[in-house]
Amino acid sequence: MSTASTVLLLGLIQGAIVVGTLLGTKRDYIAHRFLAALIFLVSLKLVPYVLGFSGFYQQYPWLSYAPFELESGFGPLLYFFVLTRTAEKLPKGWGWHLVPLAIESLYYSVMFLQPLEFKDSWHGRVQVIIDPLDGYWGLISLCAYLWLSLRRTRDYEAFTQQNMTQEAPLTVRFLTVTLWTFAAFLVVDLVFQVVTEFRPNSTYFDRYPLYLCNAVVVYIIGNGALRLQDPVPQITVEPTAGPLPVSVPAPKDWAKVADQIEERCRQQKLWQDPQLTLALFADAVEFSPGYVSRALNNARNESFNGFINRLRVEEMTTLLRNPAEDRDMIELAFECGFNSKASFNRSFKQVTGQTPTAFRERVLSDAEPTP
Repeated sequence: MSTASTVLLLGLIQGAIVVGTLLGTKRDYIAHRFLAALIFLVSLKLVPYVLGFSGFYQQYPWLSYAPFELESGFGPLLYFFVLTRTAEKLPKGWGWHLVPLAIESLYYSVMFLQPLEFKDSWHGRVQVIIDPLDGYWGLISLCAYLWLSLRRTRDYEAFTQQNMTQEAPLTVRFLTVTLWTFAAFLVVDLVFQVVTEFRPNSTYFDRYPLYLCNAVVVYIIGNGALRLQDPVPQITVEPTAGPLPVSVPAPKDWAKVADQIEERCRQQKLWQDPQLTLALFADAVEFSPGYVSRALNNARNESFNGFINRLRVEEMTTLLRNPAEDRDMIELAFECGFNSKASFNRSFKQVTGQTPTAFRERVLSDAEPTP
């Protein structure tokens, strides 16, 4: 086996491991199944080139037309994964999105079973026309679904910022990296499609960089998929405030409303709940979700997420200043309501301008008696 084939084989193995892991987990069933199907198809695209660089096609020419390259499935599977991962319902009739994949799979499966003489004849008469059309259709499909997926990811990130105290940073980061990885692959694939048009005699050896990019896509997505956590659930929140309690100040006096909200929050120490949502918080402070958001935005220029995490950081700094609290920093962070190290570190730096470690070191240094 050549070095070129070995490199691609490593990507194929990585894909197989990730697919097996995703199918073996019971968490987030639907999203993981879509992701496993996507990684399977992306990995499957490497198979003919692993075989080609190893010389298998020369020894076994009947392997031609095996249904390995099914790019028409990349876009819809990617989009369905993003939807289900962000707790969005699949669109009605979503199965119709997979019709091109079914047609492509059926076509190549039927062709694969034909005699070699027929395949050779068909390739010279028909397949040379189908190949570029198939390639460009896959790119157009992926581009369209990428745009839909990016829009959904942006909406999801905004939703978690406004309604959740934990922004699901791993999910947002993984979705963003995945989508931009596919976008980069789409550009590279398009370049090679155009080059092929002007160099019709090029071979798969000339396209090796494209296959290498394919293997990188498998590695990046697979590595991120293994680190995924459960998604943040979507919660329906009223966009505007309902009838206000009699004790609520005039709507224009947002500062008093915000002060009242913060006072009730501090009395109950609501920020200590790592699963706190805008809906739960609003119920606890006896305001509507929309009214809470408007008060915090207008009076404090804060989102609900920023408000709660600021209170968590304030409690954390109080604990760090206490010499008796000589405990692990992550343990203290969880006690303050954070549910991940990444969320804690990011929020702490945003509020204090320092990392938690630097803050603790400064506190300890200030507490040391001067000689």
